[in-house]
Amino acid sequence: MPSQDLFARPYKSRVRRPSDMSDLLENLTGEEGIFPSFRECLVFAAALGYKHGLRKPFEQTDEPIPWNVFEQYEPLLHLLAIASTDDGGVIAQERFGEQLTILEEFANGGLSVMQSAIERDGGSHIDALARLVKEAILSQSNPQSGPNLDSILATVLGSKGGGTD
Repeated sequence: MPSQDLFARPYKSRVRRPSDMSDLLENLTGEEGIFPSFRECLVFAAALGYKHGLRKPFEQTDEPIPWNVFEQYEPLLHLLAIASTDDGGVIAQERFGEQLTILEEFANGGLSVMQSAIERDGGSHIDALARLVKEAILSQSNPQSGPNLDSILATVLGSKGGGTD
């Protein structure tokens, strides 16, 4: 069996960003934006997309971002992948491409949620995102509102065969 570097693939991989969301990403990042970079904006958007159960595939992309820019968020990548598939095996190295697709599609869904909220709030990025965050926090106390951090963690811990009291 040929030797392979298990860590080579993630560092050669890239996170795609939907081209139809370019203007929104530009407006939300940089000096005038809320987020310091595309990375933080896309990670927030992925969590928001997951919270809203909105996973949106896309074809047209702008310049992808190297995975190593996102590597500190790998635990979130794993949480999203496991929670959305109910399959602990999805975090296997050979399924890394699937994990990235899940992140990208939830980010696209979250960007759509943000865009709609901004349009509803008359173009105010700060007000719209503050309202979305407030809604997410308030819904955490309502177990009927959909998946929450506790259910995600239970899935992750269960997939590792853990769980000692």
